[in-house]
Amino acid sequence: MISLPQEQGNKLRRLLLIAGAAVTFAFWFPIDDPVNIPKMFLLVLFTAWIFGTIASSFFYQRSKTFSLGEWALLAFAIGLLASAALSDVRYTAFIGAAHRNNGALTYLALVILAYAAMLTFDLKNLHQLRSTLLLVGALSTFYGLLQTTGNDPFKWNLYYNAVIGTLGNPDFFSALVGICAIATVWFLLVEENLRLRVPGVVLLLLEIFIVKRGGSFQGLLVFAIGATILVLVKLWQVQKKFGMIALIAAVLGGILVFIGLLNKGPIASLVYRTSIKNRQDYWSAALSMFKANPIAGVGIERFGENYPIYAPQVQVVQGQGTDNAHNVILHLLATGGLLVILPYLFLIGLIFWSAVRGIKNATGPAQIDLSALFSIWFALL
Repeated sequence: MISLPQEQGNKLRRLLLIAGAAVTFAFWFPIDDPVNIPKMFLLVLFTAWIFGTIASSFFYQRSKTFSLGEWALLAFAIGLLASAALSDVRYTAFIGAAHRNNGALTYLALVILAYAAMLTFDLKNLHQLRSTLLLVGALSTFYGLLQTTGNDPFKWNLYYNAVIGTLGNPDFFSALVGICAIATVWFLLVEENLRLRVPGVVLLLLEIFIVKRGGSFQGLLVFAIGATILVLVKLWQVQKKFGMIALIAAVLGGILVFIGLLNKGPIASLVYRTSIKNRQDYWSAALSMFKANPIAGVGIERFGENYPIYAPQVQVVQGQGTDNAHNVILHLLATGGLLVILPYLFLIGLIFWSAVRGIKNATGPAQIDLSALFSIWFALL
């Protein structure tokens, strides 16, 4: 892994945080897609800037050793490029489906940003990420309050619930606020100043309120998973007995939620959503696409065009189409095949193993910081 001069690393880290916030809040009404295109434009722009900074340092350093994480990122990028090159419609493969723009270009940008984060973040500066998430959460919650009270200054063409934030979709927005709420719990667990913790509690309550007002269970589930991991680690630090009791309770609760998502068990009425049945059709089609095209898939972001061919003959909503499998792993499996899914799963497994090992070996505030980082990542899987 290359090493950056401290000043350059600090600037690059700030640029990463600014990029994340800017892409989150970007939208532009005068164009046909006011959400995805502006976000993709800014993402590529910031990534090009960051890539240039990293590349200049890379080529000037004679001694270069690659970590396992770097090899994993490189393997995923190569697999993605190979599958995109083999796709029947390369424009869609690289730019993505309309109104999503999750093509190879977006994924490659995220790979570069992930590499930049590997170079610039450590335990000493993780508080900067936490502060950024707190700010994004506060601004998103404020805007969500404007939307839920009918005071949104912008006139969105709504297909869903009015609480969509700047992401254009209540599911995406609730997940974003749920992630920011995890960061707020993180802040409350490490902050010792009572004067700062009180507004933190207020922010957390407002974030949960906005997630519920959005009408999406996704945000609540994201927050519940992340917050549970953090609280478990904190209780384990206080006393292992408390941590063990909480772990058993969390496992039992997780089982209830899982069977509830299948429309079974005592809490099914609280957690089950009819859209899950629709997604079973999408997942079945994704598996069929992979079986028919195991090496390179049906083509990056070509799920929508191939769905009518591979969809079950008897569907929950007969004739309903979709351009996404609504599951990242199955979507990559169907559209990218083994070229994409194998390095992706290796990358995910490496992150999981490294995180668990790091949390196990850490103590005190460092353990909470690593647990928070892991909980945010794990909640979004």
